[in-house]
Amino acid sequence: MTPPAPTALRTQVRCRRCARSQPPLPPGVYTCVYCGSPLPLRRWVAHPPLGRLPTDRTAPARPRDAGYGGPPRYPAAHPRWGFAPVVWRPATSKDPDAGVKAPVLGLRAAAAAALITALFGGVAAAGEFWRFRLMLRGRTEVLDGMSVRTSDALLWLGSWLALAGGVITAVIAVPAVVRAHRAAAAFAGRSVSRDPMSLWLRLLVPVWNAYGAGQILTETETLLTGRVSVGGRPRPSRLLRWWWAMWLASSVLTIVTIARGLGGSVQAVADAVELHIAVDVVAAAVAALTGSVLIRLAGLFLPRSDGLAGWVVAAPAPTRTPVADPAAARRRSGIVPPTGGQVPPTGGQVPPTGEQVPPTGEQVRPGGVETGAQRTSVAADDSDPSALTPQAPDTGPPL
Repeated sequence: MTPPAPTALRTQVRCRRCARSQPPLPPGVYTCVYCGSPLPLRRWVAHPPLGRLPTDRTAPARPRDAGYGGPPRYPAAHPRWGFAPVVWRPATSKDPDAGVKAPVLGLRAAAAAALITALFGGVAAAGEFWRFRLMLRGRTEVLDGMSVRTSDALLWLGSWLALAGGVITAVIAVPAVVRAHRAAAAFAGRSVSRDPMSLWLRLLVPVWNAYGAGQILTETETLLTGRVSVGGRPRPSRLLRWWWAMWLASSVLTIVTIARGLGGSVQAVADAVELHIAVDVVAAAVAALTGSVLIRLAGLFLPRSDGLAGWVVAAPAPTRTPVADPAAARRRSGIVPPTGGQVPPTGGQVPPTGEQVPPTGEQVRPGGVETGAQRTSVAADDSDPSALTPQAPDTGPPL
C-alpha cells in the first residue's frame, strides 16, 4: 500500500462512516478527525511478487509507436480471468431510507410511561423516608404496629410499581430510540453511523449503558438540530446534559447501595436505608427527565413552524385622501379638462369647450389688452395625471 505524497494537503474528503467532509489534513494523517475511522486516502498498487521474475528476460521491449500488434497471446494456458457469463442488467437500486418513519408515537408512549414511573419513584422515596423516621424513633420509644405496617406497605407498593414502570418504559423506549436514531440520520440526509446491534448493546448492557445511552441520545438530537461545537463534535442541549448527569449519578448510587447493603451491622442497615432514599429520589428525577427528553425528540421530528403561519400582512395606509369625483374636483379648482385638441397660442381664439370658465379675478381693459399676467390656480390631482395640463389664458373678446 502506497500512501499519497506527504506534502500535499487533501481537501473535500468525506468519511465513509460519519459522512462528514474533512478539513485540510496534515501529512501522515489518514483517519477521520471526527470519528477516527480510516479515510479513503490510500490506493492499492500492484507489484510483482517476490521471487518471481519474467521468464523471457531477453525479449526486447516493443516501442510505443509500433501500432497494433494483434490480440494478446497466452502461450502457457488460457487466462482464467474475464467477465462472468451472465446477462448484464441495470442495477435496481432502492433507497434504504425510503420507508423509514419517525417513531413519534413510540417516543410519546415511552415518555408517558417514564412520567408515571417518576410518580411511583416518588411514592417509593416517601416510603423509604417514613421507614427512616420510624427507625430513628425506635431508638427511644416503642413503635405503633399500624404505623410500621403502613410504611412497609407503602414502601413495598411504591418500589414494585416503580420497578414495573421502569421495565415497561425500557421495553417501549429502547426500540423507539433505536428507530429514532436511524430516522434522524435519514432526516439529516446522512448515512447511519452505527448498526442496530451496536445501538442495542449501548442501551441495554449494564455499566456500558451509563455512557452509551447518553451517547446515542446526543447523536440523535444532534442529527435533528444540527448543533455542533467549534471542533465539530456533537453538542447536547441543556436538558440532555442534565439527564446524562442524573443518569450517571443514579448508576453510581445504585452500585454503592448494593455494596453497602451487603454489610450485616446495624450501621450498615441504617446507611442502606439512607442510600435507598437517595436512589429513589434520583431514579424519580431520571424518569421525569427521560420523559422530557423523549418528548423533545418527538417534537424535533415534527414539521417546524416559525410562529407566523396564517398571518397576513396588511396593506399600507394611503398617504393622500382619495377623491370620489375627480371631474368635480377639477371644476371646483378652476381647471377645465382638455378637449383633446391643441391649446391655441396666446392672442388667438379659444374654442368653446361646452363649460363655463370661472373668472380669474383679473380686470381686462377694453380693447383686449391684458393688464397683467393671467394666473390660474392649478390643483394637482394625483388620481388623474391629465389634470396637470395648464389652462390657456383668457384673451378677452375679439376686436
